[in-house]
Amino acid sequence: MENAGMWRQLALVVLAIGFVSGCVRINDDLGQVFRYKHPKIEARKKVMRSIAGSLKNIKIATEAGGGVGPMRKIKWAAQDIAKNARKIRGAFGHKTMSGVTTATSKVWDNWSGFTQTAGNLAASAEILAMAADGGDMSGVKNGIKTVGANCGKCHKAFRVKKK
Repeated sequence: MENAGMWRQLALVVLAIGFVSGCVRINDDLGQVFRYKHPKIEARKKVMRSIAGSLKNIKIATEAGGGVGPMRKIKWAAQDIAKNARKIRGAFGHKTMSGVTTATSKVWDNWSGFTQTAGNLAASAEILAMAADGGDMSGVKNGIKTVGANCGKCHKAFRVKKK
């Protein structure tokens, strides 16, 4: 009978280990199901939303036409994009997928490609800011296309496809 108690305890330990490992394994899925807001993911989203807001400001300023005011706004927004693009590497430095996110694991599987794309975004935004500072509307239009292309490269390669 003493062996029966030992076997029962062993079975409980095995079940507990299985339960805990199962919980760890499905943590990412549960984060998506229960709409868990992970602080690291929220920090990433803040950086990316700031870039999107700056792009929106550039669009509004571009629609206003040339001139000192709109060019100044484009310059400031482009500088903000460059600043935030340099933060992308740090924002994604911690691999976190548990929670609501549109990032895929390809970010960390191809880390060098991801960081290179973020670097290209920062560089293209700086070029856009210089063109706006010089009042070069042709350069601004080309710069906007380049910044948009760099955003699109990252979204296509490292983000969940929109349905």
